[in-house]
Amino acid sequence: MKTDIFPLSIWKTQYDIFKTDYIRDVLFPKLESEFSATKNNNNPTMVNGTLCTYNQYDQIHKLKEATELCNFAEKEAAKYWKELKYSSLLEPKLIQMWANRQPKGGSVRSHLHGTMPITAVLYVNAKKGCG
Repeated sequence: MKTDIFPLSIWKTQYDIFKTDYIRDVLFPKLESEFSATKNNNNPTMVNGTLCTYNQYDQIHKLKEATELCNFAEKEAAKYWKELKYSSLLEPKLIQMWANRQPKGGSVRSHLHGTMPITAVLYVNAKKGCG
């Protein structure tokens, strides 16, 4: 479903809730050392205790535990790509993936993702209405 906010088009979809539990219970524990190391090398857009593994480890998509999530993301990105009427000679490809951990009161400052034509986010433990 395409939703327009300001001049940005946003593609909204929902990942299976049981698979989201898998990400929280299986994939996230594999990232504990990355989150720990991130405390000394955090992204400057993170505020009030929010941690971002981007500077430490942005290759989560290469973990076997992330395969199904990545397949879902690329499938949804292809739909969005087509909706945006981007070139049919190209297709979106997942090239970076990292995780954020945001405690109560934490936040992420507004920022851009450089030259990426599409970026995505998955909220694993967000309450309804967040994000």
